[in-house]
Amino acid sequence: ILSQAIVAAKEWASAQEKKAKCSQKSPEQTSRALGTIARSDAAWSETTKNAGLGWTVTSREQRTMLKKGIGFTPSALVAEGLALKEAVATCSSHGVKEAVFESDSSQLISAVNGDNPPLELERNEEADLVAKNALKLYEQEIFDHSDRFVFLPDSRQVIFSSGLMGDSSENSKRVKLSDGRFLAYRESGVPKEEAKYKIILVHGFGSSKDMNFSASKKPDLDFVSQELIQELGVYLLFYDRSGYGKSDSNAKRSLKSEVNDIVELADQLEIGPKFYLIGLSMGSYPTWGCLKHIPRRLSGVAFVAPVVNYLWPSLPNELIKEDYMGGLIEWGLRISKFAPRLLHWLVILIQKVLPSTSSVLESKQVYFNSHDMEVLKRTTGFPMFTKEKLRERDVFDTLRDDFVACFGQWDFEPEDLSITQESNVHIWHGKEDKVVPFQLQRCVLQKQPLINYHEIPQGGHLIVHYDGTCDAVLRALLLGEEQKLYKPVLDETM
Repeated sequence: ILSQAIVAAKEWASAQEKKAKCSQKSPEQTSRALGTIARSDAAWSETTKNAGLGWTVTSREQRTMLKKGIGFTPSALVAEGLALKEAVATCSSHGVKEAVFESDSSQLISAVNGDNPPLELERNEEADLVAKNALKLYEQEIFDHSDRFVFLPDSRQVIFSSGLMGDSSENSKRVKLSDGRFLAYRESGVPKEEAKYKIILVHGFGSSKDMNFSASKKPDLDFVSQELIQELGVYLLFYDRSGYGKSDSNAKRSLKSEVNDIVELADQLEIGPKFYLIGLSMGSYPTWGCLKHIPRRLSGVAFVAPVVNYLWPSLPNELIKEDYMGGLIEWGLRISKFAPRLLHWLVILIQKVLPSTSSVLESKQVYFNSHDMEVLKRTTGFPMFTKEKLRERDVFDTLRDDFVACFGQWDFEPEDLSITQESNVHIWHGKEDKVVPFQLQRCVLQKQPLINYHEIPQGGHLIVHYDGTCDAVLRALLLGEEQKLYKPVLDETM
């Protein structure tokens, strides 16, 4: 504790020297001009690894003082970062459009602002006192009620992915889009000139056109059996969505831009006026976009373990509140909007603390059931979510922009679409999916009863990797066949 105090004292003294030389306006002047100032601080125990977070939000109308105790905090810097995160979240929840965020930790400020000169402050006594009080109360509660000692929730990386990325394709074929970007793709199945059915597959979060899907326990780039492909005459088109794999990034990514990419890809490869779509996990949002904007070009659509947008008005509030994932997504959207640089810094910081993201995902059944865990044993895992990859800014920006486009505000929701029997729309979902609860899919089905819904009784989020699932998806989509095994009992209590 003494050493921590000495370090803090030196940091404070250094900050004052820098401030004396700085000709910029004071933080107080800047914050007054904007109207809202948020200050954060943290108290951290090196012995117990507990932390107290304190933050204040002051506007012309009112001052809010908040605190929070938290365990399993690896360092003082992590605690400072989490306090700043709470301040950002509070401003967002209060509808603050513009604010100045201040901290007395020069290390945190440098980490967030990069090469910009740090903007220290002297007037942080309130947040500091609140933080120390939070730590004291938290440790008293911990030692009195040890069973309430909990893991830091922020150490969990949220993953929405059915695609498992691989880099098997070194020489990717690419098409040039109208805006100058290049889109990479690969083809499989029978030649398109001979194909009876032409299908475009839309990969999920952190995946690519080289998604390692297989219909059997033998790893293979194609997720359906070759016998069925030849029997039906199927042409498969995989592509890297913008920023993934070998495709150029799109700074203006949106749901509509994803639709436009699919249209241009189909037209340049001349696959015909109509085609089928299969959207996997987070690849479902471009697929919904196609149903909205280009329905006449679709022969049929299959969603496999699709995500939902928690901003859809038709979703019941009580069901969303029960789903912890909705809260994590809301937090992610707020930080992405208010402080994207802070979000990247927090991700890197978390990665330094944890052995690897993949080990967390694959060793703990937070997002996967037992069947998913078996899938992970025979696949390449989540290489795009390793510490090394997440440090790369272009990788992080692609993931963040994809996340925001998927879970941000849309110009429609599935309830608004005119879906008929001829639309040939299917949803495949696992009854034990821990990423997207099956009850949310049934809500969509209530609004669109003409969607063909298939439910895998013991299926998790990685159902597309299960033996036989993909063959069943194709037979239902292309031939209208349905196996009784996947027909849900929809009168169950949701």
